[in-house]
Amino acid sequence: MDFTALIEQTFPGSHIGEVSALSGGYANDLFRVGLDGASFPSVIVRQWRRAPGVAARELAVMARAAQVVPVPRILASALNTAHPFALLEDMPGMRGDEALAWFPDEAEAIGAVLGGAFSRIGALQFEAPGLFADETLRVDAFTGDAADNLLAYAHPLIWNDAARAVLGAQLQAGWWGLIEREAPCLCGLEPQRSLVHADANTKNVLVERRHAGWQVSAVLDWEFALSGPPLMDLGNLLRFENRAGTPFSAGVLRGWSHPLPDAVRQARALDVYSLLDFVNRPNALQANVLALIRWQVQTDSL
Repeated sequence: MDFTALIEQTFPGSHIGEVSALSGGYANDLFRVGLDGASFPSVIVRQWRRAPGVAARELAVMARAAQVVPVPRILASALNTAHPFALLEDMPGMRGDEALAWFPDEAEAIGAVLGGAFSRIGALQFEAPGLFADETLRVDAFTGDAADNLLAYAHPLIWNDAARAVLGAQLQAGWWGLIEREAPCLCGLEPQRSLVHADANTKNVLVERRHAGWQVSAVLDWEFALSGPPLMDLGNLLRFENRAGTPFSAGVLRGWSHPLPDAVRQARALDVYSLLDFVNRPNALQANVLALIRWQVQTDSL
């Protein structure tokens, strides 16, 4: 089944209008499909290109996350295909990165609503920290200390030929030394089993400028979600922000509702998990991540 057949089944009597590809997704495909004669003027088609089971798991996470943040309604899905897809509600608003570009003087207010939304996600709890095994959201649990886990995860992903080709030998050694030194800051972090989006960035949020101020209208793209410490999402949000502080980062921290001693330092250490993925997998952000790692090593600070 292709998505046109699913649309015809879901919206009998409707006619498909303009189909446009949407930017912003690096791992999957997104399309906006205009509809004539349907209860929705348009829908979003999300098509997955990764391993089987990812689609069902992501849709289950979205359904759970809808308890605490706005997410697109799942209108229909076809999951038993080589490249599963779903029809999602076309939510109002603009992407967070677009809002920051159009309204730079309101960066702090935009940051505050993003910080608030991602911190609320952490209110949802699971039985253990770990990765979601399937669409039931059963958790394959992590064990061990947070600092030891980071080092055990990082070591093979830094000391390999692919990482050396991207980083070079000197940067490879310098970054590993910095991670070794900073990992102990996670020792005081108790095991946490909160919902973590794990790709918290301004492209994955829709915002609206309403009479009462900025509001999040949808949090998107839950493919990498897991059970763990909410500070992982804080680290994602602050990744490319100037360490001296920016209006956006000030807003994120103002909106964040999990104040902890040393939270920013721990959040940046936890973001190493995501940075390692970017280093080891060719992607559109790899050049930006490489520049960030160089800066980290030069300034001796994550």
